[in-house]
Amino acid sequence: MDALHVTVGPNPFHDAVLIQCDMQNTPEEMHILNMQGEKIYTLEPTAASQIWYGKDANGNKVPQGMYLLVVIGNDNKIGAIRLVRE
Repeated sequence: MDALHVTVGPNPFHDAVLIQCDMQNTPEEMHILNMQGEKIYTLEPTAASQIWYGKDANGNKVPQGMYLLVVIGNDNKIGAIRLVRE
């Protein structure tokens, strides 16, 4: 299995960040975690491009700071990208 290719931008971001995945290796799961490791949002990996609007699972805007985009591939490989909200 080839590696997952995920890009994000802009990063740092203010209101939204675009997450793009290589659809040949679609991830099984994509989560946003805070720096305490708590899952605050789950993205449905059904499209090549996703937008995270800087909100938690309850629809509340998250504060400025660092977050992790965790991507789990269909081969159980895990990758993480740091996101910075300004």
